[in-house]
Amino acid sequence: MVRTSMSVPLIDLKKQYLSIKEELDSAICRVLSKEQEQILLGTLMGDSGLHVGKTDRNAGLQVSHRAEDGEYLMWKYRSLRSTGLFHPPTFKVRGSGQRQWILRSKHHSLFTSLYNLFYAGRKKVVPQEVLYRLGPLGLAVWYQDDGCLMVRKGRCHAYHPLIRLSTESFSQDEALMIRDWLISAWDVPFRVCPNPPGWRLALSIEKEVTKFLKLMGPHVVPCMKRKVRWCYV
Repeated sequence: MVRTSMSVPLIDLKKQYLSIKEELDSAICRVLSKEQEQILLGTLMGDSGLHVGKTDRNAGLQVSHRAEDGEYLMWKYRSLRSTGLFHPPTFKVRGSGQRQWILRSKHHSLFTSLYNLFYAGRKKVVPQEVLYRLGPLGLAVWYQDDGCLMVRKGRCHAYHPLIRLSTESFSQDEALMIRDWLISAWDVPFRVCPNPPGWRLALSIEKEVTKFLKLMGPHVVPCMKRKVRWCYV
């Protein structure tokens, strides 16, 4: 059952959170391997959305990537295919001319559990529980979805790397929570920067960029190596 948000006492919110956590733990253990859990949670933090139609009993997932990143989406499909929850990817050209690969799931109780965790009403939020479940693979999937690496030319022909992680769809408080998690869990000092109408994370200290990219590198699929090329050229 999909839960709706409403004003409830704090103690009830705590009980509801624990109930959702137990529900998620149970759903993940039944359906996903540890690797699949990381890929799915990283994807949910990045380029994907959960949806529930008016007549749907359970939620479903949709993931889309631009045509140039089709091999990356196919990697996700191959990694998750054994769950039996996903339809084969489809290719679509939108009216604007935008070309995309799209991966859709079946409607399933697993996605309903995730919907209850990731959405407040119809708005996608950052669940702290999910952040602390993410390992290097999950973080790398999120980075491949929403991160970018820029190499800027500075004085004396020196080159300086800059990582950006797009979090503009989340609130400032959520961006700050992600920053604090990245510092405490991974020891990388991202900072929160305004990017109207939202906020994004940035990392520009060269040694810290190098450390982060070396952490990501082993989990980045070959077609996305451009996102770690500062360390893997």
